[in-house]
Amino acid sequence: MDSLISLWQRRVRDYWTMASRYWGIIGKNSGLMFTLYVLIILGSVYYKKTLDQLPETFPVSFILTVIFGFFVIRTPIRTFVQQADVVFLLPLESQMGRYFYKSCRYSFMLQCATLIVVFVLFSPLYLKYPMHSVASYLLTLILAFFVKAWNMDCKWYEQYSENPLVLRVIRSCLTLLFFYAVLSKQSIVLVISYVIVMGLVSYFLFHRQKAGGVLHWDRLIAMENHQMMLLLRFANLFVDVPQLKGRVKSRPWLNIFLKFRKFDKVHVFRYLYFSIFLRAEDYLGIYLRLTLVGAILSFYTDHDVFALFIILSVLYLTGLQLFGIFTRPVPQALAGMYPITKTVKVKSYCSIILICLIVQGLFLSIITTISHLRISFVLLSILITMVVSVGLSYGYYYKKLIND
Repeated sequence: MDSLISLWQRRVRDYWTMASRYWGIIGKNSGLMFTLYVLIILGSVYYKKTLDQLPETFPVSFILTVIFGFFVIRTPIRTFVQQADVVFLLPLESQMGRYFYKSCRYSFMLQCATLIVVFVLFSPLYLKYPMHSVASYLLTLILAFFVKAWNMDCKWYEQYSENPLVLRVIRSCLTLLFFYAVLSKQSIVLVISYVIVMGLVSYFLFHRQKAGGVLHWDRLIAMENHQMMLLLRFANLFVDVPQLKGRVKSRPWLNIFLKFRKFDKVHVFRYLYFSIFLRAEDYLGIYLRLTLVGAILSFYTDHDVFALFIILSVLYLTGLQLFGIFTRPVPQALAGMYPITKTVKVKSYCSIILICLIVQGLFLSIITTISHLRISFVLLSILITMVVSVGLSYGYYYKKLIND
């Protein structure tokens, strides 16, 4: 038993040693940190302006229920198990009670810290309305800790079920109903009723899964790998991460963008890099999310300088996120044997980045123009988009990759 606890402690220590090293590298990226600082300042300014414009009938209880419910329902458990544990630790599963208990407690504490941050961020929205008070908000936070513990307990027993989706839906619905009852100040009898139902469901439904099933180690490993990859993929934008495992999705509905292809000396790597952008890792998802966030921020920004800064920031962050496309191994096993110089490969990569940035910048310029309605701003934003896109792709990245 002591050796298993020592194993858990060593794995946690090794993880934080690795994480602190990567976060140190990320923190040294002054351009990224400056952009984030400015975005935080701008976000706080417009956050206050948005709150001041909200009507009295704004459904604050519903919105906060969805937000708080999401962070409470999402309960990944960091067990630090590895693929080899299926062979070496599976025979000791009956003795790993304390190991898994420490994992659940560790995960609970980290997620409670996240909950505190979320509650602090949305406290101005909650306290804007006179029927809400600081005391009731703190009480909601305390109740959120208890509901998070309940979700964590249920999440663990889901790992014994053959069909965890149904169980996940049940606890999600109960969590959302509970939060809505608390935030909308329903009767105390209704809130207590939900607590009783949650306790009964936990005992008679979730805890019974252990008696009728086996622990699915494959899910634990998949959950652990997913959490590990979140850090490694982000760190891979700044430094090569040898532990990073790539993912590729077929996405056949995007094949239409790959039909116009040539396999001559100039175009072969353009096709490969564009395929990576569409299918590998989550480059396309990151690109679309940054574009969506930038469109929302720039649309509601009422100052030209701030709008231009948002467009520049989104272009910079997008270029930073897409840098890993070049260093990622291409899907063809013989790609390294192509008689193509590094200069051609770098130019192919830069052309893909240039197209992505120009499309994104033009879209953001159009969205911003809808709210500003000034031709001069359109021309200026398009000009800046072109300059920044060319500067990032064929200026900064080209020189950086050629000289490496």
